[in-house]
Amino acid sequence: MKFIISALTTFLLQPALADFSSLSINDAAVITLLADGSYQVNCKDGSIESASDLDIKLDNICPKLTSVPAYDILSVQKREDGMFDVVCKDLSKHIASQEDLMAGKVCSEHPPQFSLQEGIYLPLSTDSYFCDDYQVSEVESNASGEVVSFNYHCTTDSPWPFTCQQGQCNEKGGSRSIQLTEGIDDQFEYQTGGLTSKMVRK
Repeated sequence: MKFIISALTTFLLQPALADFSSLSINDAAVITLLADGSYQVNCKDGSIESASDLDIKLDNICPKLTSVPAYDILSVQKREDGMFDVVCKDLSKHIASQEDLMAGKVCSEHPPQFSLQEGIYLPLSTDSYFCDDYQVSEVESNASGEVVSFNYHCTTDSPWPFTCQQGQCNEKGGSRSIQLTEGIDDQFEYQTGGLTSKMVRK
C-alpha cells in the first residue's frame, strides 16, 4: 500500500508535465507505477488497464480508448483552449490536439514529408518573369512538422501569403503556386504566369 501511494505521489508531483487540475481521473481507483515505467490502472468498475504517463495526462484511462504512442515527447501541458503545448526531446515546440497526441502525430520518430526552411531562394530559370531572388518567411507547421503556411515574395515586394496541404501550396487570393519536394526542405517548384522554375535555397 505504501508503494502505491508513493508511486502515485511521485507521478503527480512531476514538474510541469501536465495541468492535472483540468483533467479527471475520478474513474480510476488505484494507479500503480510499474518497474518498466508504465502504470497499472485499477478502474472503479473493476477493470484493469496498462497505461503510459501520457495516457493518464490525456485522461485516456477508465475506459482506455486506444494506446497513445509517446515517441519523443518531453512534456505535455494542457492549455485553456483544450489544446496541448508539447515539447519534444529535440526541444521543438508544438501545439497539438488530444487526437494528434493519441494518433502519434506529435514528436514522431518519422520526419515530416513536406517541410521548408526560411531564407533566400534563387530561381534556376532565367526567364524575365521571375525575380532575381525570393524570400521565404514565417513558416508555420502542424503537429507532425509539415508546412501549413508561409510568406513568399520577391525580396523587393510585399509578402504573398501561401497555405499548404500535403506539399501543395497556393497563394491566398492569387494564382501563384508552389509544390514542395518530399523529404527535401531547401528546394521546391514555383509556378507563376504559366511558367515553372525550380527554386533552391541560397
